[in-house]
Amino acid sequence: MKLKKNLIKVDIPTSDHVQYVAKIGDFAHNYSLTYPQWELYIPKSTEWSILAIVGQSGSGKTGLLQNLKQMEYEQPQWDNRPVIEHIHTDPKLACKWLGSVGMNTMPNWLKKYTVLSMGERYRVMASWLLARYDNLYFDEYTSTLDRDTAMSISNSLHKTMHRENKKLIVATCHRDIIEHLKPCYVIDLDKEQVFDTRGLHRQGSKTIELVECNRSLWKHFAPHHYLTAEIPKHTETFLVRWKETGKIIGFTSCHTLPSGTMRNAYIGSRTVCLPQFQGMGMGIKINELLAQYKVGQGKRYFIKTSHPIVGEYHERSPNWKPTSKNKVIRKDYSNTNGDFYNHGGRSDWEINRIAYSHEYIGGSSWIDKSPKQLSLF
Repeated sequence: MKLKKNLIKVDIPTSDHVQYVAKIGDFAHNYSLTYPQWELYIPKSTEWSILAIVGQSGSGKTGLLQNLKQMEYEQPQWDNRPVIEHIHTDPKLACKWLGSVGMNTMPNWLKKYTVLSMGERYRVMASWLLARYDNLYFDEYTSTLDRDTAMSISNSLHKTMHRENKKLIVATCHRDIIEHLKPCYVIDLDKEQVFDTRGLHRQGSKTIELVECNRSLWKHFAPHHYLTAEIPKHTETFLVRWKETGKIIGFTSCHTLPSGTMRNAYIGSRTVCLPQFQGMGMGIKINELLAQYKVGQGKRYFIKTSHPIVGEYHERSPNWKPTSKNKVIRKDYSNTNGDFYNHGGRSDWEINRIAYSHEYIGGSSWIDKSPKQLSLF
């Protein structure tokens, strides 16, 4: 790739306002401005999926991005319908594209666009574009987002671009996203250079750990889960946090498997990754961390979910094997109006839904009785 810089001189039409401003500064007789215009030559033989244009404000990032942009997008017409209806006409594909950008809080799929947070809107817009275009362009990339959200979206887009064989070009003044977006090339307008960064990205150490907590803390995470009912009283509950910073990123829990024939078996109850950290496969890592902890104690560990993204991961993973109840409507459940966890039966919803059901068969390195940590990257 070759980067070329041109200096463009633009004359400013004189007016009272222009003369007023010019006299304040030291350019009273020079009614013109000069700004950089960049050209990037990409040989046809160059293979790439993600380009990142970086530079300080006014360096010419937007102009270069526009020069590289091959087409203009149509704009979505957001209305009062749930955002999932805007993404794709096929509900399964709509779920896929929302999940591809880390928009995994299912209750938010049912909200209208105008009530979403800035980070949620960013993810929804990205999923809308991914469902329609093979080439994506983002100006001022993540400039309006908190940095945790920017990090997780960048991780999501990196994986999605490669998996779906799409291309992405971003322009940003934030260099902290580079290690998470992992672009093939970085076009640094401050240094006036193009850097081939393929194979060079190394993220800093990030480790998640479990911390036992009171079950009452579930109420802070319930709004982000697709099952918001109260958790059973005998559930073991844990906060999930970054080891390096101590920042809380999620919640998980499990309880003994309600079976009359199986002993020393546990089943996952609720796992939540806070929205700003979604998109890095965190929920899946949290599930496996708790599974490793229980298996290390000599227990068997199961998980049941109707969340399509989590369920399909377990279908593919060698660490999980399907049970005989996997994707089967449970006709063997009793149906009463009582609470199942008080041996009162199941609701109509739980009896009639099709859920993924798997047992963890991966290894465990636990050597004591206390939950510890799992390397995420």
